[in-house]
Parts: sequence; structure tokens; C-alpha cells
Amino acid sequence: MVRLQTLTRLSQLEEEMRQAGRTAEQRALHVARLRLARLASGLVSTGVAARRLDVSIPTVKRWVRHGTLAGQRISGRWLVTEESVDRVLAARQALDALAGEEYPTPEDMHAAPSSRQ
Repeated sequence: MVRLQTLTRLSQLEEEMRQAGRTAEQRALHVARLRLARLASGLVSTGVAARRLDVSIPTVKRWVRHGTLAGQRISGRWLVTEESVDRVLAARQALDALAGEEYPTPEDMHAAPSSRQ
């Protein structure tokens, strides 16, 4: 499984080679990164993430920049980890479940028997 950190590091190395004027090495790293990105499982496009989360693509990109979702721009495409999408969906479901519960009113709390007796 190709990890996002691997693709990120390859991108950094590619940039270092570009800055050093080592074009052959830069091209080789670019090709390797593109091929690995295609093989990467566990990564989805911003469009897929947006549909799953029922938000817009710009929102997904903003969430990546802010760290809400784990992702990276690779060769001009934003990729997001499925794990981070699942984590946001789980948090949303937990909050939805809490919103459906009725919380005791202050009157209910005063009428309840005390556990200190």
C-alpha cells in the first residue's frame, strides 16, 4: 500500500532535484510519483470525498489545508485518505446521534433522587 507520506516525500525530492538543476532525476521522481499515485489504495479524489461527505470540492480542499482531512496535492490533483473521510463521517454520525437524544431539564435534575443519600 502506498502511503500519502511516501507520495509527499517523493514530491519534496522532486522539487529539490528541480532546484538543483538535476532534470533527469526530477523527471524520474515525477514518473515514479505519478505511477505510485495511480496504485495508491486508500486515497480518493476530492470529488469522491465531497460526494461522500455531502460538501463541495472547495470545502474538501479547505479541510485538507486545515488538517480536518488528511490529503495532499499530487501532480495537480488533490487526493484525500479514505480513512480521514471515514473519521469525519463517524464524527458526524456520533453528533447526529447525540442531537436526537433528549437531555434532562433542570427541573428533571432537581426531581431526580440524589445518589448522595
